[in-house]
Amino acid sequence: MKKNAVFFVLLFIIALAPCVCSAQEMHGSTKLLALLNKQGKQYGASATLDLDIQSGKNRVFLETFPLTQVTTQVSMRFAQQIACDQIDVDCSDYDFFYTIKSLPGVVGGPSAGASASVLTAALLLGQEMKKDTAITGTINSGGTIGAVGGIKGKIKAASENGIKHVLIPKGTRMYVEDEVEIVKIEEELEENQTSQNQSNETFGINQSNKLDLVEYGHNLSVDVTEVATLAEALKIFTGYKIKEPSGEFVIDPGYKRTMKSVAVDLCSRNSNITNQLQQLRENRGINASEKEVSAINYSEKSRESFDVGEYYSAASYCFRSSVSLKQDIFRLSNLTKGDFENKARIIEEEIDEFNKKINNTKMNTITALQTMMAVKERLQEARDSVTSALEADKLNKSADMMAYAEERFYSAKTWGKFFNGDRNEFKLDQKHLKQTCRSKINEAEERYNYIRSIIPSLKLVSRKEMDKAYEDLDKKQYVDCLYQAIKLKSEIDVVLGIIGIENKELDELIDLKLDIVRKNLIKAEQEGIFPIISYSYYEYANSLKEKDKYSALLFTEYALEFANLDIYFPKKRTVWDILKKVDRKMLLVFFLGLFAGILLMWSTKKEHKTLQTSPKKRLRGKKR
Repeated sequence: MKKNAVFFVLLFIIALAPCVCSAQEMHGSTKLLALLNKQGKQYGASATLDLDIQSGKNRVFLETFPLTQVTTQVSMRFAQQIACDQIDVDCSDYDFFYTIKSLPGVVGGPSAGASASVLTAALLLGQEMKKDTAITGTINSGGTIGAVGGIKGKIKAASENGIKHVLIPKGTRMYVEDEVEIVKIEEELEENQTSQNQSNETFGINQSNKLDLVEYGHNLSVDVTEVATLAEALKIFTGYKIKEPSGEFVIDPGYKRTMKSVAVDLCSRNSNITNQLQQLRENRGINASEKEVSAINYSEKSRESFDVGEYYSAASYCFRSSVSLKQDIFRLSNLTKGDFENKARIIEEEIDEFNKKINNTKMNTITALQTMMAVKERLQEARDSVTSALEADKLNKSADMMAYAEERFYSAKTWGKFFNGDRNEFKLDQKHLKQTCRSKINEAEERYNYIRSIIPSLKLVSRKEMDKAYEDLDKKQYVDCLYQAIKLKSEIDVVLGIIGIENKELDELIDLKLDIVRKNLIKAEQEGIFPIISYSYYEYANSLKEKDKYSALLFTEYALEFANLDIYFPKKRTVWDILKKVDRKMLLVFFLGLFAGILLMWSTKKEHKTLQTSPKKRLRGKKR
């Protein structure tokens, strides 16, 4: 009997093995278009990206020949995360091994991100990639393809390396001339080749000194196509079409109720502050200031937004109005330095008390995490404004900063109403928050270094926010760190995306990104997640796009980043989640093996009983 039990266990293990070890190894490669630093100049170059996918624990490795800048590792990790998310494949049981083969001096950074994402998605889907096609661009949240530098040189490199089709980021067709030249990967560039290449490439430049890259590529026998998303690029590379989220986006009823309540609170407060200022002016016989007139306009905009159900926009306009009105109140009240010191003490005590209260809040959903981010940001801004008010050398400056501090703190308290959560729980412990904070800082740092390398003179991006994120990381304030890094990365992506873009092209770019945000919100909602900050910024961007295009683009970028925050945190698995990962064919093999084992045991047991029967009974049975 003991032998039979052992035999049965062995059969069980043999039958189960295909289910456990069913993950197959995958390999693929694609051409990369890169920038090469040589003697103080940057040249277009071609390289190779290989990828091996094996059974593992969702780890990402990068090997380069020769060694490139370490920030490229960040691109590979992010590219893998976006690819898995966009094609809806659980990659937690795979390891990803990327290898870049290039000339020495290749510029590291995020420009290989789009290529890595396409290759990753194609392998996971079992799709064959075209060998004569290449893409250059960053990969951003929501699967968007972001702008990069040196595209002209990269197209020329493609023509020199047998690449017939180059995909470039949407909005980068009209290229601002720069100093990027071309070098083949197989040989060193001679000094006299540089000037020769320059002299032969004067076609396609329009009256605004921009180069039409589609025409430029055509003259080099290279097809150039603009793409906006990973889905578009993957379809060109493989013919495979990623299924887009279907249906209409429905605002979460809980969010709508809570945001309406927040808007009512902030707008009621705005009405009271308006009355206070008007009473103060009447008592002193003073006319309304330009600031008050502007604030009243914001109040009117808030009513318009509220009437059409845009409650976040309504709340934002009321907040902006309240700040301006209170600044006038404080200025007219002739407050002294001592008055501001008393106000500062009261606000700081209230901030500390409220901060302790929210730190004890359970946080296990994306909604709760984003609520915590919004509240913490407002508390920190209130605290910073108090400090600025006390350090100001003029009372009017103190009045303005203290007014902002009071209203920002009140805004933080109203946002605390969102601590309720959604359906899906995630691992939002300190360990995973720290890892995600580091990831986002690395992504932002990579883009910061990249933009400084291709446009050294650019002054639009400051390190102040980056340093603040690192400071929060050191203080173990991971939620603050994460929020800071996300916003910084978004701001850098906006700067990269608008280089060379004319005002008339902004409308198309904003509408494109808003549509991508909408699709990502639908997808999140179908997965039981409602990213409240993402939707709030999406709504606000829509309200701004007619009158403030650059702010609308910035808030759209914020919305994209916050819509995909769940990819950084492992979801808490249920039994059903585990069962869904089992290969159905292998499961069939398992049950067939199990059934065969049972039959074999039954026949063995029957034969064993027959052998134990006495010879007389066996003979008697034969006579019958």
